[in-house]
Amino acid sequence: EKEVHTNEFGSFTTEFLLPSGGLNGEYELKTESGNALFRVEEYKRPAFDILFAVQEETFQLGDSLLVKGTVKTYNGVPVQNAPVRYTLTRQSYTGLRKLFTDKETLLASGNVMPDETGQFAIPLLLETTKPEEDKNSFFVYKIEATLTNEVGETQTSTTSITAGNYSLLLSAKINKLIGKEQPGMAVFSVVNLTDTPVNREGIYKLFPVTGAEKRVTASHPVYSGTFVSKKETSLSAWKSLPSGEYKLSLSVRDTQGRESVYEQEITLFSMNDTRPPVETKVGYYPLNTKFNASHPASFLFGTSEKDTYVFMDVFNGNRHLDSKTLLLSDSLMRFDYPYKEEYGGGLTVSFSFVKKGKLYQQQVDLEKRLPEKKLKITREVFRDKLSPGQKEEWKYIVKTPQGLPAVAEMLATLYDASLDKIWKNDQTLEVRYGFRLPFVNWTTEYVRNNYYSFWFPYTFLKTPEQVYDRLQTNLSIYKDEAVITGYGKPSKVTRKLSSAIRVRGGTNEITETETIANTSGVGSQGEVTGLRANFAETAFFYPQLHTNEKGEIVFSFTVPESLTRWNFRGYAHTKGMLTGIINGEAVTTKDFMLVANPPRFAREGDKTSIAAVLTNLTGKNLTGTVTFTLFDPMTEKIIAVQKQVFHTETEKTTGINFFFHADDKYKLLGCRFIAQSGEFSDGEQHLLLVLSNQERIVETIAMPVRGKEKREFSLQSLYNANSPTAVNRRLTIEFSGNPAWYALQALPVLSLPTEDNAVSLAAACYANTLAASVVKANPRIKTVFDTWKLQGGTEETFLSNLQKNQEIKNIWIEESPWLTGATNETEQIQRIATLFDLNRIQNKNHTALTKLRELQHADGSWAWYKGMKGSRYITEFVTKTLVRLSILTANSSDNEVQSMLQAAFAFLHKESVKEYQNMLQEEKESHTHIGISAAALQYLYLIALSEEKVPAGGDTQKAYSCFLKKASESLASQSLNEKAFSAVVLHKAGRINEANAFIASLKEYAVQTDEQGMHFAFNETP
Repeated sequence: EKEVHTNEFGSFTTEFLLPSGGLNGEYELKTESGNALFRVEEYKRPAFDILFAVQEETFQLGDSLLVKGTVKTYNGVPVQNAPVRYTLTRQSYTGLRKLFTDKETLLASGNVMPDETGQFAIPLLLETTKPEEDKNSFFVYKIEATLTNEVGETQTSTTSITAGNYSLLLSAKINKLIGKEQPGMAVFSVVNLTDTPVNREGIYKLFPVTGAEKRVTASHPVYSGTFVSKKETSLSAWKSLPSGEYKLSLSVRDTQGRESVYEQEITLFSMNDTRPPVETKVGYYPLNTKFNASHPASFLFGTSEKDTYVFMDVFNGNRHLDSKTLLLSDSLMRFDYPYKEEYGGGLTVSFSFVKKGKLYQQQVDLEKRLPEKKLKITREVFRDKLSPGQKEEWKYIVKTPQGLPAVAEMLATLYDASLDKIWKNDQTLEVRYGFRLPFVNWTTEYVRNNYYSFWFPYTFLKTPEQVYDRLQTNLSIYKDEAVITGYGKPSKVTRKLSSAIRVRGGTNEITETETIANTSGVGSQGEVTGLRANFAETAFFYPQLHTNEKGEIVFSFTVPESLTRWNFRGYAHTKGMLTGIINGEAVTTKDFMLVANPPRFAREGDKTSIAAVLTNLTGKNLTGTVTFTLFDPMTEKIIAVQKQVFHTETEKTTGINFFFHADDKYKLLGCRFIAQSGEFSDGEQHLLLVLSNQERIVETIAMPVRGKEKREFSLQSLYNANSPTAVNRRLTIEFSGNPAWYALQALPVLSLPTEDNAVSLAAACYANTLAASVVKANPRIKTVFDTWKLQGGTEETFLSNLQKNQEIKNIWIEESPWLTGATNETEQIQRIATLFDLNRIQNKNHTALTKLRELQHADGSWAWYKGMKGSRYITEFVTKTLVRLSILTANSSDNEVQSMLQAAFAFLHKESVKEYQNMLQEEKESHTHIGISAAALQYLYLIALSEEKVPAGGDTQKAYSCFLKKASESLASQSLNEKAFSAVVLHKAGRINEANAFIASLKEYAVQTDEQGMHFAFNETP
């Protein structure tokens, strides 16, 4: 459970680690008013997919056809040299839309070969065993295709074809009540029996319908026309038709000439009608029920009954605005309601009457018409063909529905499209707006006939019949709602962000992997260029990107090195909850590609094979060598090298296999594939876990040794007290002499600001930038952390030994709380592994710096929190953090940081002058000497640290000189911490002798012990 804070757009971000002992399946993130679902699975990403062509044709029983499909990798390379295995089955249905079914019958199976483009065709005979007389009967033919490619990966896809005595289904998107003043448009749709839209031209006809009880349809249409499926059809020609009821008939023919028909009854009316167009008890005919200031609401209400008294009531929320009684006699009344601001979300109009002992009701909801709420998102810079490892910068433009630049926030992500094969990512961002209108209902409670009878042996009595001849209409009895009861409808405002797929191994940023040239071991090879090792499933996940004044969103990233297709998803919203979504696709590809298919893991003793496929898109035939290298990723020691010669024709693929034996010497293997042919080369590098085939027991003994000290330790308790069943005994002595590794564990805590205040944001910038600097200066750190993330816990990592057996570890931790340090250690390392992603660092730094800029006032000061006054203390703290960061990373070229520092120093100069002037006034009035304050000493320290130029002349220079003099005179009164600052200040100012005096004083208070070395036992002068 975490406490989070939303930003000005109402969004929040957080990070969490899933427990390693959890089950696979669906997980839920919950807040007080919402939730999101995601899945956790163990999987291997597919490299290719089988896609069937959309079946738009229509078929009849007995037809012979070819079911076509394509086999391609996700970056568009055809899969060759492997057969497609297929099975054909049939299932019969009787009754419309699969109401009844028979058992599935196997029709055929076989193999077909894809061509050079990856296309294949499966022959299918739509045979049936018996004639079907029912016109609604049909058969479903299921086609299942399976292919195993050259590297051993298998994928399966299915499709189906439906055939029967009919082939097409029609539907109409049209109102049943159509006002002739605004007839609008209609959409007529045609689909085949698999619900696939089919492009067809059809005919529609309109037949008058007469008669109230015995309805008669005319034999000749009053209007007819043609339509094209899925396209809008204008109904403007219906304006001239008389009001009344009509039957709309649609017809269309398939390729075999079979006709399909659809019929629907509609009613035409006019706002000038004085009586119902059809005989009806309750006649309600809406023309416009969504109204605003420029679009009044209009509708007709009436009845075909004679001499009818109708109760009409108008409500606005809980207010009863109007109540009247209408007298209608086979007539219609028109009602027009211009919108007023006092109506808010709208009006509810209730009509009720009783006729011949029966209650009739009609409620009319008039809702406020809402403006368009969809943002318009367009691509300004977007490339759909990328190269592995390429640096990219994309730009999107977000505009309001009116076309103006929007002040919006976007969540943007780019992930491997192959994940959608495992679980479809159908995320939406939708806000449904509506208003709470009351539900008004009349109820009747009376008894028409009551009989009470009693039976006695000698006497029969009967109570007289009770007849009620009146209806109580007084609305004031038992409060206002005694007769008319209002129930509020559920609010229509819902917010939905559908469940997401969490991609395993994804990072916010993609870092470059250093390839180390091997010069020792078996078959050592020279320097390798272009070796791909970064196969992250998420290229980036930026949750809080903001538009600039032009409505632009610009972000950069490094393309991962997988050869695949990528799905882009962008979800934008404003502070007023205008929303928009944009999707896109991009592929990473090369002219010459090597794609390996390593297993997820191997086990000790396995004879393992790893396959790879070569793809030649260079336009010429290639001959070359593929080198397969096994190495220890921790030491880069080469274990084994194999080579194979290949020949591949242009536009062709070639498969290769390498075999090796997995023993117990290495728990983690590096697998390197390099294909070279003249000027073309490609390669991949993977890590392969080697799991033990035995249960391991690990016991540890701490052995602290300092300096050249000699100590003895007893090992009698190891190996289960020297048990004879303990085999494969090993004794490992681990030594850690670099405390910097432990210091790194503190960085993840600082990298995410706990709150949006200046101190937390500055610390986050410090931790993230320092982490990036560490990675760039020491590329092997990334290799270690990648190993941690993949390996999950063996003696080659710094993880707790308890992590080896998750079940035992959980039991021990549950029963022994003192062991929870092992869990904390694991979590720390996982956080560190997440920290060292350069793209993530870049995004987090940008966010933190943007928020810091927002907290900086126009005078250069920083406030602790937004809305507070500028603080000298906070300004000095942030300035010191940013200055130290520039020094530690040797990078002071960040224009945004330098701009903030320039403004901050301007503020600090003014504050120093104020303090200087106040100090002079106080010394003059009190005739006492005032020493240097902590704020002034920090000011001098910042000048020394940043080498800021103090403005020459004037009060600023006087203040600086005064404070510097006071610092040099305060040796006897300062604390150890202040002496350290003063030593730096004086040394940077060129006053070396005075600085050395402070250093000598510091050394006098230093304490040295055998266990802790030299340190300060206290931070004050004794």
